[in-house]
Amino acid sequence: MIKRGAGVILREEFINPPFSKGEDQDIIFALEGGLGYALPMQKYKVFNHTADIGCEIFGKTRKELFAKSVAALFDLMLEQKSGKGKVSATQSITVAGSDLEDLLINFLREILYFFNGQQWVVTNCHVSEITRKHIVAQLSGEPYNPKKHQVKIEIKAVTYHGLSIKKAKVGWKARVIFDV
Repeated sequence: MIKRGAGVILREEFINPPFSKGEDQDIIFALEGGLGYALPMQKYKVFNHTADIGCEIFGKTRKELFAKSVAALFDLMLEQKSGKGKVSATQSITVAGSDLEDLLINFLREILYFFNGQQWVVTNCHVSEITRKHIVAQLSGEPYNPKKHQVKIEIKAVTYHGLSIKKAKVGWKARVIFDV
């Protein structure tokens, strides 16, 4: 097939035809001065990714579900050895989200910041108020001590990938994937 475009005569030759319906095609053009080619960009490529860890969390109420999500996060990250630590401190946290799923992600991201940014280990979480877009919780904890808190897994982020929160027959269930 001969095509005329931008003052250049092009001859289009397809490599390894025929193509299935919907597949992209590699095109080689015979130009007057040599060969040129156009390769379409791939739509996607599947690859294995092992840098994540998933967790299912269960609670009788939404308050319990969110409190247990904090416990799950620290259980995954740390092995707590017995020993003396500083007197436990308490902090209040208020977090907002666009819906319940976004609220859980934002809440866990704030909790993760307490550990990664402030070197603070949450040992207990009490949720005093929760709606679909707002949570207030009191966090008890202590400063990170490498002699007492051995890191098992370094969690870098809380992701939206695979996220779900569902009302179960008995209580609530959430699925969260952490980037490690």
